[in-house]
Amino acid sequence: MSRKTIAVAAIIRTANDSLAHIVEEPYEEAPDIGVARRWGIIGMVESVLFATDNYRGYGYLASEFAAEGEPTARPGTVLREGYDETRRRYFA
Repeated sequence: MSRKTIAVAAIIRTANDSLAHIVEEPYEEAPDIGVARRWGIIGMVESVLFATDNYRGYGYLASEFAAEGEPTARPGTVLREGYDETRRRYFA
């Protein structure tokens, strides 16, 4: 079997796209399957980033911040009530 490498930046791009765009697919047996998928992606990407000394942190997606007009210090700086921890974007 031949050995192949992939750029860590490509992994981050793919993970960020998946964390932002996974469509929720509720099944009777597993209603939180979308969240479970995102936690799996998070675990995998963080393992790769730490192992390669490329971890630069993450930020939450804009959808997870309090909406304008809600009591916040500054718009876009306070997470909304009930935010989803899996809706994040990793920094490269």
